[in-house]
Amino acid sequence: MRSILSISVTFWVLCASVTSANPTPTSGQFEASIKKANLLHDLAKFNHIAAQHGGNRAPNSPGFDASVNWVRFRVQSYAKFNYLAENYQTKADLVDFKRLKINHRTVAPIEAGVLLGGEENAPQTVQGHVVRLERGGPDFCNNPNWISNVNVEGKVLLYRLADCHSGAVGGTFTQVPFTGTPAALLFYRDNWRPDNVVKRDLDLPSLAELSKLVKRQSGESALWAIISKNEAQKIHKDLNKNRPVTANLKVVNYRYDDVTRKNIIIETKGGNSNKVIVLGARLDSAPFNAGINDNASGVSLLLALIDAIQAGKFVPKNKIRFVFWGAGGSGAYASGRTVVEAARIKAYLNFHSVSRGAFGVYDGDGSRYNEAGPTGSSAIETLFTNYFTSKGITSKPARLEGDILSFATGSSVEKPVGGLFGGDSVVHDPCWGQPWPCDSLSNANLNHLEINAKAAAHVLYALDQST
Repeated sequence: MRSILSISVTFWVLCASVTSANPTPTSGQFEASIKKANLLHDLAKFNHIAAQHGGNRAPNSPGFDASVNWVRFRVQSYAKFNYLAENYQTKADLVDFKRLKINHRTVAPIEAGVLLGGEENAPQTVQGHVVRLERGGPDFCNNPNWISNVNVEGKVLLYRLADCHSGAVGGTFTQVPFTGTPAALLFYRDNWRPDNVVKRDLDLPSLAELSKLVKRQSGESALWAIISKNEAQKIHKDLNKNRPVTANLKVVNYRYDDVTRKNIIIETKGGNSNKVIVLGARLDSAPFNAGINDNASGVSLLLALIDAIQAGKFVPKNKIRFVFWGAGGSGAYASGRTVVEAARIKAYLNFHSVSRGAFGVYDGDGSRYNEAGPTGSSAIETLFTNYFTSKGITSKPARLEGDILSFATGSSVEKPVGGLFGGDSVVHDPCWGQPWPCDSLSNANLNHLEINAKAAAHVLYALDQST
């Protein structure tokens, strides 16, 4: 149901698209204040933090805590902003110990856990021959090259998680015949995309999805682990040469339990508090690398906008709220807003993996992915695409997913949404899903990040000044 408020928000955003056609000098000053040197300074700091904390800035880790401290340090002297750390509860896969050996060679699993049956916190070990359902070729989505009639009983099944866009072949557990039940599963993420489409890869499937493949009897358990694509390719290489591969996986004290995490909120003290524009970016990294493109780049972009506002390069008419999300934090934030608080939010802009790849603009009108955002999202998309066109840059539509969904259609806080996402296909970011030292400082393209940051400044200015 669309309320009068929704209609007025739509009109407000549509007005912004008209206003932005001829940006005033203030808009130009805001954009000009974005400097590569400042962006590099923040990226280098996050890279250093990861290097000092085991190669990552993962949730609930010392690296994440250090990232929070850096953001707080960056703005603690800024008189125009308020700083708030907001805790929230969420669920997470937790283990005290995980170990994986492939042919007696120790391999560091990215994540590991226990699926179905058995005592959740009991030490569990599985050893078996590795089998697969397909041969690991590069064109999986179009030509998966399935292996027929694989017997997986009691074995360790290697399975590729690939995100194939609509119309492609492959990508589910039920497309190839197999017999038996595996004792363990080794997943690896493959971020290959057909047609150079900007779309995020799949995370670990839900238990319901896995249950389609693994149906253990009462009291039995199946262990799982996620390994890097590089390690998976080594296994495929051996199996393609008919060399046997054995895996030994041990998981101690696995549990899916509550954890406390935090979002960092930095908002302007001034501006109309009844009209709030929210901008967000994930602050944490994956548990296996520094997360410089994914997503220290989005964090550095937000910090650059904060710097410019503090320096007086842009004086917002409305309240501007910058949120640095913890894992699962956007959903917790949105669901935790009161009706009054939610009504004050007028738009949400998200920035993810913006230092390389495509100039990806979230598909607000649904023209590419047939999944439009709430009313007004199309106008925000137009603001970004028109900006890139004015600079002679070709942009691509990006699917609405990740943190942006917490504000999109069907969420508890439906608002016009938009923003930028550079993509994580091999051509966009070959380091996505790969272990340290991948996605460290050398993975970022500062020219690319600067362009995206200036686009963000332009759109934020247009949205704010149009009211």
